[in-house]
Amino acid sequence: MGFGHFLVFLLIVNIWNRSSENKFRVSDDLFVANYIAFDA
Repeated sequence: MGFGHFLVFLLIVNIWNRSSENKFRVSDDLFVANYIAFDA
């Protein structure tokens, strides 16, 4: 995963966490895993 992609990923996660209800945060690990698997 390139550094640029990593920065974009952090931004997405930050927005995702701030705009989501707590019940959606349970799926963050799955979201991260899917993103990394897609980009790898």
